[in-house]
Amino acid sequence: MALAATTAVADAPEAWQWLFQDMATFTGQAAVDLHHVIMFFLITVIVLVFYLLAQISTKFHYSRQLKPEKLTHHTTLEVIWTMIPTFIVLSIAVPSLTLIYSLDQHNERPGLTVKVIGRQWYWSYELHDHLQQANG
Repeated sequence: MALAATTAVADAPEAWQWLFQDMATFTGQAAVDLHHVIMFFLITVIVLVFYLLAQISTKFHYSRQLKPEKLTHHTTLEVIWTMIPTFIVLSIAVPSLTLIYSLDQHNERPGLTVKVIGRQWYWSYELHDHLQQANG
């Protein structure tokens, strides 16, 4: 019997799976790409913050600084550490809003709607198709 011919060739989850499954739609692939962009910025910011914390805690320890310095303002530094997070948030916001609006476009004319109702002891399902028929 030809069992292999009837088996669907689709990506399925595996035990202890680490990465995403292969996406079937462009919108799903866009969501995975957005995840990768957000993770890049997340890891970059975490590494930078921990590096700066280590530098500050070792270089400015009270035993190494005998005479405290007086530092009042550094306008350029304040502008830089305000603008960099702004650019990071904008570079995450633009693709995420694009993805959200692309998800709305797929729901305008669904080909099939499944209504799932949770009853007291069972689930009931209703299938509604929204096929447009020509008025003749």
